[in-house]
Amino acid sequence: MIKERELELAKNHIKKYGATDFFFRSFEFDILFKYWEEIKEKIQKEKPHCVQTYCVKKPQEGYRIVQRLDPINAIQYVAMTFAVAEKIEINRANENIACSYRIDINKEGQLYKDNGAFNNYNDAAINLAKRNRYVLKTDISDFYNQIYLHRIENIIDTCTKDSKLAKQLENFLSNINTNTSKGIPIGPQVSAILGEAIMIDIDEFIVDMGIEHTRYVDDILLFANDRNILQNALNNLTRYLFNNHRLSINNSKTKIYTSEEYTNRFISDFNKIEKEKIFEKLKALSEEIYEEKMREIEELYDNSNPYDFIDITLPEKEIIDIKELKRDEQLKIKVEVLKEVFVEELKKENQDISVLKYIIRRAKNLRIRNLLWDVLDNFDICMPIIRDVILYLLSVTRNKEDEKYCEKIQQIILNSEFREIPYFKYCWSYYFANTTIFNNNANVIKFIKESKETANYVLFAVKNNKISWIREYKTEFENLGRSDRRAVLYGARVLPIDERKKWLNSIITDDFLEQIIIKDSIEK
Repeated sequence: MIKERELELAKNHIKKYGATDFFFRSFEFDILFKYWEEIKEKIQKEKPHCVQTYCVKKPQEGYRIVQRLDPINAIQYVAMTFAVAEKIEINRANENIACSYRIDINKEGQLYKDNGAFNNYNDAAINLAKRNRYVLKTDISDFYNQIYLHRIENIIDTCTKDSKLAKQLENFLSNINTNTSKGIPIGPQVSAILGEAIMIDIDEFIVDMGIEHTRYVDDILLFANDRNILQNALNNLTRYLFNNHRLSINNSKTKIYTSEEYTNRFISDFNKIEKEKIFEKLKALSEEIYEEKMREIEELYDNSNPYDFIDITLPEKEIIDIKELKRDEQLKIKVEVLKEVFVEELKKENQDISVLKYIIRRAKNLRIRNLLWDVLDNFDICMPIIRDVILYLLSVTRNKEDEKYCEKIQQIILNSEFREIPYFKYCWSYYFANTTIFNNNANVIKFIKESKETANYVLFAVKNNKISWIREYKTEFENLGRSDRRAVLYGARVLPIDERKKWLNSIITDDFLEQIIIKDSIEK
C-alpha cells in the first residue's frame, strides 16, 4: 500500500517538476490535483495500465524508446520511488564517483539536489585525468531497457529492508511492461533512482579493483597510468556486468584515450564559456567608457579651458563588474552571449545537444525572443530537444504573430524530414493546442486531424471553440481507448450547456478519473 506521505510528495513533485523529461504535462494531472482529497485513496488502488511508447531522435543517428505512463500510474510510480529513494541514497558511492541524481527530498516535492551534477562529473573527470595518463570511456548498452526487474527487487529489499514494498514495485513495473521481466520506463524522471540503485554494486566492484573512476548514470570513466590496467579492468567489468546483471558494455562507445585527448574532446564547460564571453563584452564596454572619458578630457584642453592649469587625473583602465550595470544592461549582455554560443554550436559539424538544450531552457525562462529564428531555421538539428523547443516557442510567441512566422511554422510541419515521426506530431500538436495563432490555418488543422493525437486535437478544439470537432467524437465515444475517452469527456466543456449535461449524464462508467472529468466538465 502506498503511504499518504509519498502520495503527497508525488503530487508536489509532478506539479513543480513534471512527471517525465519527454512529455508535456497532460490535462488529467490538473483534474486529479483539483479533486485530490476526494480521489487520492482511489489512486492507491488503481491497477497498472500499459504505457504509450514513442521513438525520440537521439543527438546522433537513431532513436531511443521513451514511455508515457497513464497519469494515475505515473503518480503511483513517483510515490513508490520516493518511498525508497533515501535508503538507496545511503548505499550509493560518494558524489565524486556517482555524480548523477543525488537525492535530497523536501516537502515541496524536490527529489534531486540542484547542484550542477554534470559539471561535478566534468570536474571529477578533470581532477582524475590530471593524475592519470589514460582514460577508459565506456557505457552500458541500452541500460534502462535491459535492467532486470528481479535485480531491482533484490536491491530495494537490501537497501530498505522492506520486502513487500520491493515486491510491489517489481510487480508494478512488470505489469506496465505487459509482464516483461526487464526494463524500467524511460522518460519518468524518477526512473533515474532505480538506475542508480542498479549501479551501487557496480561502483563497488570498480572500487574494489583498485581503479579510480567517476560516472554519470551509465557513462563510466576509468583512470590509470597504464593502458594494460584499463584493458584488464574492462575485461573484468564486462564479465561482472554480464554474470550479475545480464548487462553488456556498449563497444561502439568504448575507447581508451590519453587524458589530454579526453579532456580536449569531451570536457565542455558552458558556464566557463559563458563567463569568458561576458568578460570579453565587459572589457569592450569598459574600453568604450575609457575612450569616451579621454575624449572629454581632450575636448577640455582643445577648447583652451581657462582652468587648464589644473592637474587632471586620467581615468584608470578597469574592467566593469557586470553587477555595476543596470539590470536591463546585464540582461542585454547575457542575451548576446547566449545567442553567440547558440549560433556557434549550430555551425559545428557535430553539435553538443546538451549545450543547445541548456541555452534553449535559459531562453525560455528569460523569454528571450532573439533566438527564435535561429531555432526555427535549424529546427531539424534541434529535433533531439523538440520538447524544449516547443516550450520555448510557447514562452515567446504571442497570440498574434506576423505572417513570416506563421509561414515558417507551416514549412516545418510540411517539409521537415521528421514530419511523419509520431513524436514530432505529438509535440507540434501540443504547441498548436496551446496557442490561438493558427485558429483557422488550413495546413495546421489538417496536421492536427491527421496526427492521431486525440488529447491535443481536443485541446485545440477547446482553445479555439470548435464545437463540431467534439460532436464528431461523441458518435464514436464507446469505441475509444482509455486516454482518448478522457480527452473527449474533457472536451465536452466546449458544447452548449444543455447538450453537454444531457450527454455527460448519460455516460455510465466505473473509471473514477472519467467520473471526475465528467463532473468537472458539467460544472465548467
